[in-house]
Amino acid sequence: MGGAVFITSGNLLSTSTRAFDYLAERMRPHLRAEVVTTAYAPMDEGGMTFISFESLGTADFLHVLKVATDLSHSESASMPESPYLVWWERLLQLLRADVRASV
Repeated sequence: MGGAVFITSGNLLSTSTRAFDYLAERMRPHLRAEVVTTAYAPMDEGGMTFISFESLGTADFLHVLKVATDLSHSESASMPESPYLVWWERLLQLLRADVRASV
């Protein structure tokens, strides 16, 4: 079993369950409430192992990108041997490739 972070249709990060739980729960307290309500609905309301940034507008998407970037940098500085750094990098690559990130 695993988890996924949907960026857009056809653009997603598939992870192990452990990596998914880690990324999703590390980001959650740093995201605005309305972003959590929208993106985490499949997980929180449906018991699914995915979150989706697909329906977020540009401003909210850029907020997610900033949070993920900040958390990745913080973790890299404080725990350079973290096994999750590769997952942060993969997530950031997908987020940065999205058209909403080029505004």
